[in-house]
Amino acid sequence: MNGDRSDAGGAFRLDSTIPGGVPRAFDVFLGDWRTHVGDGFPMPGFTSATMADFRVSARAARVGDVAITDMMGASALRTAGALPEAEDQVRLYAVYRGAWTLGDSPRHSSHTVVAGPAKAVALGRFDDVEPRLAPALTQAAKDIADSLLADPGLSAAMLAGRLNVSVRTLHRAFATTQESVTAYIRRRRLEEARLALSSQPGRPAISEIAAHWQFADSSHFSRAFKRQYGQAPTDYVRSGARLCGHTGRHGTGAGRSAEPGGPRPAV
Repeated sequence: MNGDRSDAGGAFRLDSTIPGGVPRAFDVFLGDWRTHVGDGFPMPGFTSATMADFRVSARAARVGDVAITDMMGASALRTAGALPEAEDQVRLYAVYRGAWTLGDSPRHSSHTVVAGPAKAVALGRFDDVEPRLAPALTQAAKDIADSLLADPGLSAAMLAGRLNVSVRTLHRAFATTQESVTAYIRRRRLEEARLALSSQPGRPAISEIAAHWQFADSSHFSRAFKRQYGQAPTDYVRSGARLCGHTGRHGTGAGRSAEPGGPRPAV
């Protein structure tokens, strides 16, 4: 069978991943969506490239006031422009492989949801009294923060904007982890700085490490580092140098745990 297409009531299935299986696959998908799911769940616009090369295996169903879609794309799928306005809806995207790129809108800039375990973001309106959604939002925010730790503009406001939620909603989600957004960013920056301090040889100066990981100055970095690890950065570096002298190699000696992921310099 070259292609696959079936429907039943408020559900349909389409497989256009086999070449020539479903002619004009995007138009077929859109028509089936409107027929079986309904205009109450409007689709976003898609780029011309997506519409021309629409190779997906998709299932969609409407259950009451909920529409559920499971889609695996063999071709790149990109939205174009704003999502339809639907203030009474919550859109939850979970990406398992690859990435889902959402076009920009009048209120939000474009952003990409990258795959990862149990990662999802809610778009348009996040139900911040629904505790089951908080872990997904928190994890998505952490993943974005981890990729932007050296960015001086990284903040709760930036993360909230990337995820299309309010700053208040983001703080409420993080409250379930017993760690604030700011505390998470500071802890992760300190972890990266400690890895940079562990680098032998070619370690950047402490002031350079502090600046790279967005600490106000060396004194600020030193105080934060000592609160986190119990010793100042200079003492941490000296203890590492003594250890390297005893072992005769770069790295950790017996009886001392290795740094997670191995030492590496800041870039």
